[in-house]
Amino acid sequence: MVTKELSFKDGVVKLFLNDKNNFFLESVDVYNNMGLSKEKFKKLIDSNKDALKEGRDYISDTYKNRLWSKMGIIKLGFFSEDGNSLDFIDFLENIDLSHLEREKEASISNENLKSIYK
Repeated sequence: MVTKELSFKDGVVKLFLNDKNNFFLESVDVYNNMGLSKEKFKKLIDSNKDALKEGRDYISDTYKNRLWSKMGIIKLGFFSEDGNSLDFIDFLENIDLSHLEREKEASISNENLKSIYK
């Protein structure tokens, strides 16, 4: 997988792009950018485990190594009902993967990406 970093609020989001034009985020990026603690995030997952499906919402072998899909992150955001979570969902929904694919081999600074993903 190819990785790209995008700016969101005061932090950086690391996207893992696969060859099927999908992206994934590590758990730490998801809960930090949703404004959740690690403990609250784990409780959120545990309380909604029946609605979260491996292979669709996340890929992993353990909780710690979980990569979340856009669909999985959106579900988590709505389950959390937190304003920061909804802001993060809006950010993810506006990512233009076709642009990232064209730029895959190019070096892009975070400043350039800010203008692309407003």
